[in-house]
Amino acid sequence: MGFDIGGDGSKTFALVYNLNDTADLFRRYPAAEGKAYLVGGFAANYLQRDDVIIVPIKLGVGWRLGINAGYMKFSRKGKLVPF
Repeated sequence: MGFDIGGDGSKTFALVYNLNDTADLFRRYPAAEGKAYLVGGFAANYLQRDDVIIVPIKLGVGWRLGINAGYMKFSRKGKLVPF
């Protein structure tokens, strides 16, 4: 939920802390994100549920301005629709 305008292409990686059991990764994590790209950009958000902390980091190119709130859920299999 939020607003967003523009377009970008990016690569994402995540830093994960305090993950003692990999099954704990496959849950919903509340998320808030803000991003601003002019030509190249950087975006990071902070997700925490219990002791598990996940910090997805995006590096990309394009033009984009936005703020979003929602959740991130990791799944064992890839899906076309991410909900």
